[in-house]
Amino acid sequence: MTRRLQVSTALCVALLALQCERAGTETDNPASPDGVELRRSTEAYQTEPSVTAEDREALRQANLSFALGLYGAVAGSASPTDNLWLCPYSITNVLAMTYAGARGTTESELGQVLGWNNVPDALHPALNLLSQRLRASIANTAVRFETLSSVWLAQDHEVNDAYLDILSQSYDTGIYLVNYRNDVEGSRQRINQWVTEKTSGLIPELFAPGTLSPNTELSLTAAAYLSAPWRDRFDPQSTVQKEFSLADGNVVDVPMMGRNWDYPFAFDVDWRAVELPFRDASMGMVFVLPNAGEFDEFEASLDAARLEQIVTRLEAAGAPSADGESLYLQLPRLSFAASFDLAPVLKELGMQTAFDELQADLSGIDPNGNLYVDGFWQKTTVGVDEEGTTAAAGTGEVLVPASITPALFFDRPFLFFIFEHSTGSVLFLGRYVLPPGTPRAPAQPPVMTTDAQTICDVLSGCSERTTTVEACVAALGSDDPVVLEQCADCYLAGNDLCMGLAGCSLGNVCEPATCGAYCPSHDF
Repeated sequence: MTRRLQVSTALCVALLALQCERAGTETDNPASPDGVELRRSTEAYQTEPSVTAEDREALRQANLSFALGLYGAVAGSASPTDNLWLCPYSITNVLAMTYAGARGTTESELGQVLGWNNVPDALHPALNLLSQRLRASIANTAVRFETLSSVWLAQDHEVNDAYLDILSQSYDTGIYLVNYRNDVEGSRQRINQWVTEKTSGLIPELFAPGTLSPNTELSLTAAAYLSAPWRDRFDPQSTVQKEFSLADGNVVDVPMMGRNWDYPFAFDVDWRAVELPFRDASMGMVFVLPNAGEFDEFEASLDAARLEQIVTRLEAAGAPSADGESLYLQLPRLSFAASFDLAPVLKELGMQTAFDELQADLSGIDPNGNLYVDGFWQKTTVGVDEEGTTAAAGTGEVLVPASITPALFFDRPFLFFIFEHSTGSVLFLGRYVLPPGTPRAPAQPPVMTTDAQTICDVLSGCSERTTTVEACVAALGSDDPVVLEQCADCYLAGNDLCMGLAGCSLGNVCEPATCGAYCPSHDF
């Protein structure tokens, strides 16, 4: 039998196929599509769910760990040249509604995959509260973020009343009844139409022909849509064609947006990061640029702890202010779609018995207890341009750059994610490694220099300096590489540092006390 559970999102679409097929929540829109019967519990949606502080924090940590674990598994199995864009938040909701109907080993495995170690029933009110907090965080702002789910049941099948209660109380939905047995194509089109409508047309076909069958019992779909203008838009007149360096040394010409602004940014030994805030909201898109030649190593090391470190550093950089530190940013305009079969990934993460026809225990959904998960997919699309993350309108103010302006060029593979600060939630997550176009050799081959070479090249331009670059490099050659990289970053930021690094004041770029005390001690 074919059972599928599917999720679709405008910026992100995930689908999971159950031996029966199921869907998720349709918060704020519980009405049935035209001509479709809705079966729903009489239990009211909990608009003020009671959730302990412990459960809120447990969910935050679980969601971060799941998002990064899922991304790592997908990236590890993908081609190095695949651009990726996932919606872990949407997948979490689908798995959580599956978890609500799982029992025994299947329930334990799903809890492990989700990272939820607290009381099982506490997960659903916690997710409900998180959903409400996310909606509240963008209320009366220019950001539109919608997450909706729906459950589609074969009209001749039963479902447990307790499962309907959970769907109604925590997910504000019921179950739509469709006729898979006698009209599988009509059912497929009806579900796809719902997804298309909820994603503003960005996901036109969640279920391809043949993915549903007359034996399908339940489909679970979830749609998420994000349209968010930048707080400070890019001027399209400033977008120019630039080279984007690929991992193999070739380059692709891309439209590169650029501007000066006091964006939150942070430089570290292994990465540079900047956040582009969305207008009026505590949400933004974070771009992370690993060191040249170290993308694969950095991506493999990206976990919840490192992501939190990046976000913490950006938050510490502070909100924009009149005297804030300006950054010159170059970022490629981009747009791409992706599609994933996540069943192998979820099995790798520990979701085993749910996919096994003989061992799956989803009896909390089906009173006959004969459901299993037959497939899990996600389709995504993302667009980043001068206005924001979609074609939404955005306005901005151009500031005069500070006299010392660090620069950050995303002209090689990078990672990016959407983070909501008030809830600590990663909503979307991906990487950009291959722009469209025909790769070619760069006009000028890149010159690889060491940190010591960078420092000494800058010092060579200082007046009254007699030490040669070679002698300078030799003097620095055996020094602490971590400190050297911080000092090199300070130079690359554009400081006038002819008197050593004592003048380095860019706290986001390097540690002033370290550079000030260390580098001038060399007698060149």
